[in-house]
Amino acid sequence: MNKFGIFACTALGTLGVVAGGVAIAVNTPQIKDKLSVSFDGQTIVGVEEPSTPGASSDIEKLGYVAVEYVDGDNSTIALQKKGSAVERLNTPSKDGYIFMGWSSTEDGKNMVANVEENCKLYPVFIESSDIWVTFYINTGTQSFPIADFKFGRTDYSSQFYTYGLVGFSTSEDKIEFVTDINPETTYYGVYYCLDTDKIYSASELNDLIAYSEMGEMAYYSITIHKPDGTTVDTMVKDFNQSDYTVNLDGTQFMAIGLSSTVNSIETVTEYTSEENYYLIYMYRGNTYSYNDMVNIIEHGSLTINVIGVNNTFNDQVKNFSLSNMSLWTPSTRYNAVGLSTSSSSSIVDVESYSEGATYYLVYENSTTGERYSYDAMAELYQEIQSYVTIYKADGTTYEGLANNFNLPDMTIVIGETTYTAIGLTFDPMSTVPEFTSTEELEPGQMYWLVYQNESDSTVHSYEEISGLYQANQ
Repeated sequence: MNKFGIFACTALGTLGVVAGGVAIAVNTPQIKDKLSVSFDGQTIVGVEEPSTPGASSDIEKLGYVAVEYVDGDNSTIALQKKGSAVERLNTPSKDGYIFMGWSSTEDGKNMVANVEENCKLYPVFIESSDIWVTFYINTGTQSFPIADFKFGRTDYSSQFYTYGLVGFSTSEDKIEFVTDINPETTYYGVYYCLDTDKIYSASELNDLIAYSEMGEMAYYSITIHKPDGTTVDTMVKDFNQSDYTVNLDGTQFMAIGLSSTVNSIETVTEYTSEENYYLIYMYRGNTYSYNDMVNIIEHGSLTINVIGVNNTFNDQVKNFSLSNMSLWTPSTRYNAVGLSTSSSSSIVDVESYSEGATYYLVYENSTTGERYSYDAMAELYQEIQSYVTIYKADGTTYEGLANNFNLPDMTIVIGETTYTAIGLTFDPMSTVPEFTSTEELEPGQMYWLVYQNESDSTVHSYEEISGLYQANQ
């Protein structure tokens, strides 16, 4: 019996399908290339490919289609419910590549999310590389090398189901599978749920998880503050951020959630009944707080100067985004949370702008919540930038001055084998040490150790030794 509740059997050259206990006669397909039909681990060999009448009209009447999954020289045909998601189990693999999904064309240009008719599908891969991407995964953004990415690492579980990350999309509202991955681009998750056999966009998953786990909160009455000065009283479950788009001179600022304060760009996940919340927005990857939007609406054409630690802004207010001014260090993000008229003040005192005025960024440690004036942050940042971050295969991290790091001290013993650290690299999967002396290291950068087996002199990447270490714990 397969996952659709259908039993399969063969008798005298005829494929029989039993649905709900009723046997249905199926026209015998021609044997061709010994293709196989899969039924939840059971295989029936000798079935015509689905581009010919391999699935009889009886099966079609039940709402099923035949889908041939091509994997190199092998092909497997599965009977699936019409409109169901493409198969995500037992996915094909290819050394040096990452599987992205299925396409109806061999060139991979027509990615398919759901099957609607008898068809043949081909696997689509992207080559592993050292490209880093910024990827939106519901709870926020994170960056990682695409070569280090594994589907399933970012699964999300609701109260009832688990949703596996199965691809990239250029929009949180779209279900698509991007194969042309570019650096410095934000991508959104595409998720598959085996229990429901459906594929969801990042936005749909947000709603599903939020409502299933929100419980009583979904029915809290809240007040939403719009940047035009008006308010809306509604229940949490009825809040639809797409209803709050702001159009300014043809520019669409999309509402992406609610915040508990006027200056924050952090999306609320826990609500309190009868409380006030403030809309936050996004445009071209920049996030805008409620106060940002108020100032854009009121003073969009004014030109202001904003002084930051490693970036400055001199343009019209409508192009200014606090989130774009945040600072990243190897271990901590310092959010730009507002503006001050003084470089030595950590208090946000700018709520409105004046033409040509100069303001200073106020920063906040995203982990501790500690706030810094522009002057204090500049001093701290200078100190931080003199540090390097080095990842060791035992899961620990060195963060400090490069000249205090000693390669010989990084030897690691796994079982009866000793692995010596012979150098450092920018790529955790590389076996080529780019730096063999800590004097060569650049401040503010992240590095991974490269190891050598003392027994046979083979060289191993950080990823390989880290995997061996974890497996032996």
